[in-house]
Formats: sequence, structure tokens, C-alpha cells
Amino acid sequence: MSRKTWSYVIVSIALAGTLQACGGSSDGGGGGTVDATDTTRPTITAFTLPATASSLTVSVSAFTATDNVAVTGYMITQSATPPVAGAVGWTATAPATVTSAGTGTQTFFPWVKDAAGNVSAVGTPATVTITLLTPPVSVAVSASGTDTTSAVGADATFKFAAVPGAIIVYNITGFGPGDKLVFPVFPGGAPNQLDIVNPSPTDGIVTFQLIRNVGGQKFDITVVLNGIAAAQDQQISDPATFNGVFGANSIQ
Repeated sequence: MSRKTWSYVIVSIALAGTLQACGGSSDGGGGGTVDATDTTRPTITAFTLPATASSLTVSVSAFTATDNVAVTGYMITQSATPPVAGAVGWTATAPATVTSAGTGTQTFFPWVKDAAGNVSAVGTPATVTITLLTPPVSVAVSASGTDTTSAVGADATFKFAAVPGAIIVYNITGFGPGDKLVFPVFPGGAPNQLDIVNPSPTDGIVTFQLIRNVGGQKFDITVVLNGIAAAQDQQISDPATFNGVFGANSIQ
């Protein structure tokens, strides 16, 4: 009798070991099975902006979200159409500011995503009434210049004139959201060739090298932006990412 009991215990232990090796559990609960596919979208828990602002750059009062794994990207747009997970403009942390497309009553939509590429449903949008205290500033650039700072509290547009034969080297400090670089095309000329040179994404300097093609001749414009924040510098690699950092149409 004792031999039968001992044999039964051995068989039970062997069966339990087999179940564990197969990823199951001896109690039949299936505790070792894990679904590796993440299809759960993150959820925005808070998004608020001030009701009014005196600049196109608006501070973000709150922007928080949750996910079943982790939130990996944040974005604020002025469109109710969800951005794709690979779009330009996502940031690893919630942005502290957002740049408006214009003045007056403006609506902003928050979005978040996770590492699996799941994009949230749109959060509750926020509406801001923007009234500029200082009128925008327009700076006409027709020759090589020295350091020029965009006026504090104003949005500056630097327009580089189409001057045949001019070689323009221009330094700008204080460039930020709401400011613009405008490079008109020569009348009858070929499209501009624009490159952003950013060999060191941590030095706070971004250089534009633009070539105008007119009648087989090339005229160069070099624009150096100094004093850009490190977080902005690290994101800039081409015109699209530049627009993502400083706002739509910051390069024209």
C-alpha cells in the first residue's frame, strides 16, 4: 500500500513540472501566458491652456496622459485629424508651450502615443483668444548683416530680398516660435535649394545654406541662428523638423 501511495506522488510531481515547462500553471489558471501585442490606446487625462494670451506662443498649463504600458509621445495640433505615429512634431515629454497659427480665437487639440504606435483619441480641445500686445516686425534683408535680435514680445519675419549677385551672410539671435525666415524665389528663376546644416545638435546653432539658381548662375545666402535652446537644437535636421519646432511656415 505504501508503494502505491509513493508512486502516485511521483506522478503528480512530474505532471506539475510538465505543466510549468509548457508555460501553464498547475492550478489550470494559465498564469504563464502573456499577450505581447499592445493594441490599447493611451488616454489623455488633462489638457488645459490659458483662456487668453498676448503672444502666438501659448504656455501649456497642464498636459497629462496614461497608458497600459507607457506614454512615449506628446503632440498638440490645431487640427482634429489624428496625427500618425511617425509624424514630425512628436515630443518625448509634454510640451511647455504651443505655437498658434494666428491671432484671435484659436483651438488646440492634444494627442499622445505609445511605443507600439497607438495614438490616442483626441482629448478635450482648448480654446485660446490671442491678442498681440506688440505688432509683428518685418525685417527686409537685402545685404550681408550683423547680429540682429527679433524684438521681444513680437513675431519677426526676416525676408531675404531677391538681389541678383548678392552674397548674403546673416546672423540672427533670439529666433523663436512665431518668427519666420522667408526666401522668395527669383522671378523666372528655378526653385531655391535649401539645406539645414546642424553638425552639432547641442551647440544652440543652426545654419541655413540656400542657393538661388537664376540663368545658370548661383547666388548664396547663409543664415546662422544663434542661441537656440538645446532641446530645440536636438530636434532640427531639415526644414520639416524646423517647422515642427518653431511652427508651421517658419520657413517659407
